[in-house]
Amino acid sequence: GEPNTLTPHQGFIAQEVEQIFPEFVTTDTNGKKSISMTNFIPAMVQAIQTLNSKVNNIDKRLTNLEQLVASSPTQTAGLTFNQIITEFTNQFETLGLKFINGIAYFKNIFTDKLTVGSTLKPTGVTLYDPNGEPYCVRLQIGGALVSTAGECTTTTATTTPGATVTDTSTDPLNPAGPLIVNNNLGLHFSVDDIPMTDISIDTTATSTHTIVYSAVDGSGNWGYATRTVEVIE
Repeated sequence: GEPNTLTPHQGFIAQEVEQIFPEFVTTDTNGKKSISMTNFIPAMVQAIQTLNSKVNNIDKRLTNLEQLVASSPTQTAGLTFNQIITEFTNQFETLGLKFINGIAYFKNIFTDKLTVGSTLKPTGVTLYDPNGEPYCVRLQIGGALVSTAGECTTTTATTTPGATVTDTSTDPLNPAGPLIVNNNLGLHFSVDDIPMTDISIDTTATSTHTIVYSAVDGSGNWGYATRTVEVIE
């Protein structure tokens, strides 16, 4: 046969163009689709104008940034990291914030929520009397506030020994047989009549606490055990 003399060429697929610009595509009676390439000219011009506008805007913003950096009184060739940190620190001090040896000092604080310490590491708030002497105000279990001389330090709460619970019952399938051991019981804790999920005692001040361990079986039978914990100097 004769060799294929068709020359391949690049172009748009009519079906894909039709999804974006349906007015650019026509379909004849045989279902063959064709593209009006001249319709692309105004669309391309508009796209180039939009892109050019974005480039001009970016160039303008970059020029303003370069002018701002050049006019900065702290602008020097090769700023070191420490110089940058010093500049930020000076700016913070004008807002009432100062850092000294890793401690932050604020002139004024307004907050909706403030958390001091945690369950595992309870702490307090250091207040100063009119003579300038520090006192640490701490919260004890039950909500009582106590104060001790000196600044507050973070302490780890002492965890008390826990408890285990077990239960025996008759096997309903074999009432005359051995008892069944049931350890699937809910164990509950309370310290000074306050329910808790984990028990920990603050040992920063002398105090006495009552811990109640309780459990209930499937029939609603409750069992109790009480422990008294004394914190002494």
